[in-house]
Amino acid sequence: MGVLTSYFYTRGGGLRGPGLRALMARLTAASVPTMLDSGAYSAHHRGQPIEVGEYVSFLRGEGRGMCHEYIQLDKILDRETSRRWLLEMRDAGLTPMPVLTADDDEGVVAGWAAWTDRVCVAGNPRSGRESWLGSARTLGDAFAAYRARCLRLRAASPGVRLHALSLTEGSRAIAMRLASVDSSSWVSGQRHATVAAFVPHVGAIQTTWRRALAKPRYVASLLRHGVSVGDFARSSMDRRTRASPFSERAVASAYAWVEAHRWARTLGTRVYFAVVHPYPTIALAAACAMVARGDPLFSSAADDLGRLRRLWESRSVDGLAEEMCRMISPVLG
Repeated sequence: MGVLTSYFYTRGGGLRGPGLRALMARLTAASVPTMLDSGAYSAHHRGQPIEVGEYVSFLRGEGRGMCHEYIQLDKILDRETSRRWLLEMRDAGLTPMPVLTADDDEGVVAGWAAWTDRVCVAGNPRSGRESWLGSARTLGDAFAAYRARCLRLRAASPGVRLHALSLTEGSRAIAMRLASVDSSSWVSGQRHATVAAFVPHVGAIQTTWRRALAKPRYVASLLRHGVSVGDFARSSMDRRTRASPFSERAVASAYAWVEAHRWARTLGTRVYFAVVHPYPTIALAAACAMVARGDPLFSSAADDLGRLRRLWESRSVDGLAEEMCRMISPVLG
């Protein structure tokens, strides 16, 4: 397993940018697999463009100590500019992971294989906007097209290890023989009125508490944490309310995703936890500490969460990063 963040978010003010930079630097030094995405998608949709020279300068400076791998800066819906930027990054002495966009000719991968064994595949099937998925009528059709493309790439360039951007479905990633994926689904327990349950040989299932009650194996997964179904239900009643990273629902969901990603790793796919802000990452840190202890009881995380809360409230960027790294690295490293 590993951790990925976006250059776009490391530019943020307040505690976001400094906090992410401090955390990624510590995780990288602790030998946790780390990856930096450019954040081109976020920049495009928020109207805050990233200049290739700016990204290059960051990677040659502070960014060098923040990641083991980094993805090229691409331009959404502009293949030619994306290719030009890749050349500019290479000319600057960098070796980014090239991005194969949805409308790209798959033949370019053979050329990239001369200087890298890692390629990033863009075009998440769930987005439905990419041209090569235009004929897919259902989400299942879209995933079938995406899987076929990945398998073709593997067959044409067997020495290239593929990374899929923002692909939650671990079981599908395994079926596609992907070397790695990144996913932010672990934070769903904070964003939505849902909770994740780990199901062996299936993965993490993010579901509402009402649906969880109808599935004995979901209930069994949740009750391991020593929290009643009623507690989960009360924390999930209002869909408008985001859960705190200190809540049962947030930590239980992160715990389930850690278990799911560990299972995916045993089958050959490394999942990178996508983090976009230090605050929600508190739940991931607490969950990792529970997994490291082999104790799924939510009560066992009380001391860890207490320390993290004090560091967050004191706005201690370095202290919070250090403590989260201490909890995350034994499990993800």
